[in-house]
Amino acid sequence: MHPTFFLVSDSAVTRILYGKMFENNKEVNFLGAARFNEAGITKMLKVSPDFLLVDLDNIPKETKDGIADLRKKYCGKVIIILSKDQEEDGLFSGDEKGIRLIKRPELIDLSAMEAFKTTINQLIKSVNGTYAITSQSQVTSQVKTKTSIHNMYSEMKRQGLSPLKLQKNKKIICIGTSTGGPGALQKVLTKLPKGMEAPIVIVQHMPPSFTKSLANRLNSICEIDVKEAEDGERLVDGIAYIAPGGKHLTIHPSSDDLIIKISEDPPVNGHRPSVDVMFHSLSLIEDYAKIAVIMTGMGADGAAGLIELKKQGKLTAIAEAEESCIVYGMPKAAISTGCVDTIAEINDIASNILKYTKKDVGKWM
Repeated sequence: MHPTFFLVSDSAVTRILYGKMFENNKEVNFLGAARFNEAGITKMLKVSPDFLLVDLDNIPKETKDGIADLRKKYCGKVIIILSKDQEEDGLFSGDEKGIRLIKRPELIDLSAMEAFKTTINQLIKSVNGTYAITSQSQVTSQVKTKTSIHNMYSEMKRQGLSPLKLQKNKKIICIGTSTGGPGALQKVLTKLPKGMEAPIVIVQHMPPSFTKSLANRLNSICEIDVKEAEDGERLVDGIAYIAPGGKHLTIHPSSDDLIIKISEDPPVNGHRPSVDVMFHSLSLIEDYAKIAVIMTGMGADGAAGLIELKKQGKLTAIAEAEESCIVYGMPKAAISTGCVDTIAEINDIASNILKYTKKDVGKWM
């Protein structure tokens, strides 16, 4: 019987790519992949793999400490840590019992990916309690063919799942709402599936202390993760972040990530948090396509920010239709700017979000 392994990564690209690369592997049996969260770990423990691969570069920095807890739960032979730069991680040593470090190649380097597959196969077959680190140059010298990797990329491209395309076409979903918003958010977020390939940032006009309970309630009934946003937090695909009541939420680039900033700057047009403030911060980020949604609410918050987003480009805007609004003020103001692409009743907003993100819930999500 072939040894088995399971992948944990918060990158949908990595999960899809590795799934395609290993699904017909005759050397070892790939059992699947999941995100580094409670549901993903439960899925992993249920299939009980012999080996566990952890993609260190694509799990939230604040959850890396959770690997220690993971080791206590996981009863397999070894955890293989994948990282682009194992020397800079500083979290594990190569001779630590039950831990094996491997440099993870760039996803678009076909030769390195084929070599990487060979390395994983050899490592899993040869582990006997001693883990000798293989250099990337030694791995590359083992490459005999690129055929299977080329075929894999061709198949992914045919399905519209090219890693390069996914990496370049990064998206972020931003939602603004006020009066009637909690009910509207529930109707939208409960229809979004796990594995969303974009983070979701939300401004709901609320006083302090109410947004945390709102986030917790939505998290308990949604497939996606929902939480109150925290200052300095890195945005992760498939998680919805709600601005804390009484504070502004802005998004800022940091290296290859987007970071949340929470502030107590003065209210804008009487609002804190403000949809306009959130939209303005996103208009300064050029590498991401934005899907902006304005739902039920009093006033005109979000309209000015929508114009800024439209000027920057890469914007798709959705406004809630009057028929389903508790208060039509915010959607009406947004529509009056001429920047709205789609007007939809509340029960159809989630499907429009998914259409614009071109969601494909695949086997390795």
